[in-house]
Amino acid sequence: MNPGILVDSSAWIRHIRYGDAIVDRAIAEGVAIGHLDVAGEIAMGTGDHAGRFRDIILQLTLIEPVDRSELFALVVARDMNGRGVGWIDAGIIAACLLSNPPTSLYTLDRRMRELAEMIGVPVIPTPL
Repeated sequence: MNPGILVDSSAWIRHIRYGDAIVDRAIAEGVAIGHLDVAGEIAMGTGDHAGRFRDIILQLTLIEPVDRSELFALVVARDMNGRGVGWIDAGIIAACLLSNPPTSLYTLDRRMRELAEMIGVPVIPTPL
């Protein structure tokens, strides 16, 4: 496993519904990283799992969110716009890129994964 892996909401959702070995292993090895926006996305879900998994994410080491003005500049500098990725996901990718050392990203979102790879964020391969 990598030194730090930010688990995106898409991976958390699969983990909640079906289980996910990569998420399990990252948590067990202490390398799972949280992000406030990921916790927020999970908190917006329904059912008993939403609050419980929000709290799990918030108990992880949290990556520093990127300042929004810095994110605007990064979107332009790295040609991130028009790639099918929303603002929240762009902020998550940017947080991974700007952390020191860069934090790996684990996402099931194809476009998010492609954009992260394009700008140099290490991406954990998704299982088939």
